[in-house]
Amino acid sequence: MAGKLARVSWEMGQALLPEHFTAQEDALEAGAAVRSRLKGLPDYGIAALKVNDTLLSEGVFSITSMTAVMPSGLLLDVPGNAVITSFNLNVPGLSMVPVYLHVLKRKSQTGEDKKSEEDNEISRIIHQIVLSSEQSHANAFETMKIAQFEKNPDGIWVLSGSYIPPLLQVGTSMFLESELTELSGSLELFQYKLTQEIAASYLSGDSLTSAKQCLKSVYRIKRFLANILFKINIHPYYVYEALKDFYTEVCFYENTVPENITVPFDCDQLGKTFSEIFNPLKEQMQVVQAPSPYLPFELKDNVWQIKLPPRTREARDVYFLIQKKHVSETVSLKELKLAGLSRVSLVHKLALQGVPIQKIDRPPFQHTFGSEVDFFLISQGEEWDHALREMALGFYHTSHFEGMNYYLYWRFA
Repeated sequence: MAGKLARVSWEMGQALLPEHFTAQEDALEAGAAVRSRLKGLPDYGIAALKVNDTLLSEGVFSITSMTAVMPSGLLLDVPGNAVITSFNLNVPGLSMVPVYLHVLKRKSQTGEDKKSEEDNEISRIIHQIVLSSEQSHANAFETMKIAQFEKNPDGIWVLSGSYIPPLLQVGTSMFLESELTELSGSLELFQYKLTQEIAASYLSGDSLTSAKQCLKSVYRIKRFLANILFKINIHPYYVYEALKDFYTEVCFYENTVPENITVPFDCDQLGKTFSEIFNPLKEQMQVVQAPSPYLPFELKDNVWQIKLPPRTREARDVYFLIQKKHVSETVSLKELKLAGLSRVSLVHKLALQGVPIQKIDRPPFQHTFGSEVDFFLISQGEEWDHALREMALGFYHTSHFEGMNYYLYWRFA
């Protein structure tokens, strides 16, 4: 590369030989290769690839068009500057077949498809490419593995996701196509799940903020994938980083530790690299969150009331929560008497205490509620037993309770 980078020194009157022009071409190509590497991204691999799907279903891998840059910097374009043979995948006794691209020693030819009125007599170098399941070829001067196929239970050859060749663009070939399509479908379901959880989240706090932040990330990654489908073709490194960022957001939302989050991008192991994102990401998006351990009271006929869920019977502790309008606001409980729904009137009429509750300034457990929420521990007793028997709890609404919200929260450990 260093020797080829220097341009030819042209002088007036010098003899022109083919070697001079060859050296000039090499210098121009070497300069372009250096500029490409200065961008900081791997600059070799498959840029675009189209195959004959009909022949592939019959077990014949036939490339109709391809653009690729070999590790040496050699640019290959089918049919621009190269011709390629088809490859029969039906190797006896094999259910998984690797495919290698071998570039044979160059030779010149004048082909009818390369002629035009301007260069009718110009002989051009057409690279000969052979596909094979063998890792080496006697006449090849450069080789690259470009695919791996496996036979499914129906006897049809399909692309194996375990191997992905080095890529220069995503969205211009069949590689990562099925994985990104599957991810797009999963994102729709995950988005619906998030919107439902946000809609059912009555209390403010970190959990609601986390859900909204995660939903924002869903919109961002969906837009990113949509751009790829609409031919905004980018380097796989950027796809890798976008998926890693989204995976991290999902893990934070699910309160789990991300796996392999610091593993660097490896252009020569894209199959392994992307499987370490897609698999755990799919698992995280399929996690079913446990039902929220709290429910809101509803105001009906001047009574705040709630139907107790069966799981409150097994709860270790049950709390009455008050969500104030302002953090600094002080709540007076003089007129608040909790009781079984059918006993609310009786408790007030006989001036009974109702279900005893005790203010807890600092709950001895972690929670995600906002600082405007006050905790009151419900004490077990006769009145609470009445509420559990009818599985309903309530209290009268007064002007002092205007603008506040009330919840029942339970813990099992």
